[in-house]
Amino acid sequence: MASKVEFLLTAVAFIMVIILPISQLIIGQISSLEHWNSIQTIEKEAELLAYEILNSPGEPINWGLTRLTSFPDKFGLAKESSRLILDSNKVARLDIRNPYYLPYDTVDQDGLLISPSQGNLKNILDLEKIDIQISILPYFNLSLRKDIDRIVLKTTDWNNVPLPQVNISLLAVNETNNEVLRRNLTTNRFGEASLNLTDLEGKGNIILLFAIARLGNIFSYNYMYVVFTPQTFDNNMLRASILESQDPGHLNVTVYVNGQPSQLKATIFYLNETGSFTFNSLESPKNSTGPSGWYKYSWSEVLVPSNLPVFLVVNVLRDGIRGTGFYSLPSIIGFYSNKESVTKDPLPYGEIRENARHVVVISRLVVIRDNVYRVVVKCYY
Repeated sequence: MASKVEFLLTAVAFIMVIILPISQLIIGQISSLEHWNSIQTIEKEAELLAYEILNSPGEPINWGLTRLTSFPDKFGLAKESSRLILDSNKVARLDIRNPYYLPYDTVDQDGLLISPSQGNLKNILDLEKIDIQISILPYFNLSLRKDIDRIVLKTTDWNNVPLPQVNISLLAVNETNNEVLRRNLTTNRFGEASLNLTDLEGKGNIILLFAIARLGNIFSYNYMYVVFTPQTFDNNMLRASILESQDPGHLNVTVYVNGQPSQLKATIFYLNETGSFTFNSLESPKNSTGPSGWYKYSWSEVLVPSNLPVFLVVNVLRDGIRGTGFYSLPSIIGFYSNKESVTKDPLPYGEIRENARHVVVISRLVVIRDNVYRVVVKCYY
């Protein structure tokens, strides 16, 4: 009888020591496989979403030009049916500083001429369970920072590897939109170049320092403001649009000012094929009243090259308060060096989901106005 009991106890012990751990291992493997399959499904969904955004023109096909104060029926950033070639007018609508900005969700109040009640991107893309964030960056990184008595410029790739022997063209503009400095620099073996602050002193109360770097035919550009005389700024005073017409090289420029200004200066410029800046002061705007206290100033048929980045600097004075802004065509979104808080920055489009269980990051090279840029789409699940 004792031997039977011992046998049963031995069998139970065997099951507990051998069989149960094996079954738990199998259950764990099944759970891990289900988790892996879930991650694979999420990544595939994110890839398809990014593909649609970057390869579809949306509907109507030219909505970036024809739907200025309303949403497209279908969202896509591509130029017609070209893969990874984006339409600059559509890209610009993701910039919170654009008067035709597309609200991202029902609580996004950054739009001036389009309200969330008219629609939002989350509804159009059916993003009920996820959030996205879109950044549009230069092909390589150009940064500016103030360091005691100088401005340090640095070129790197997006893995922070320095890029030496890169030519950088500098342009400085003061608060009256007068050009006060041009300078050409070359980065050293650490990818750095510098400008002494004394080169800017005495040339204005606030200086916009613009830098553009060139690697072959590929550009990177950035800017910062240097304040020498403290002033009162309103970084919500301006909204600006640089719209490409259907004729290549023809732009329609629009600036909205919150309150009637006593002074308004607007200047278009670009780095031409010879490596020097071409400056075009915009005079005699057509003006009218905008929505609720805003004033609209516009210029039509501004002629520029159709294949180069173009830049707009705006300075406004209203009741002793200054509004200043720097804008580019194509729009750079989620990339800036301004540390002085004197202007509204081009933040990434969309929203971060803080409690997201999974984040999928998709990076693609695209072409906008014949130049290469990097688009980063982050999907928060």
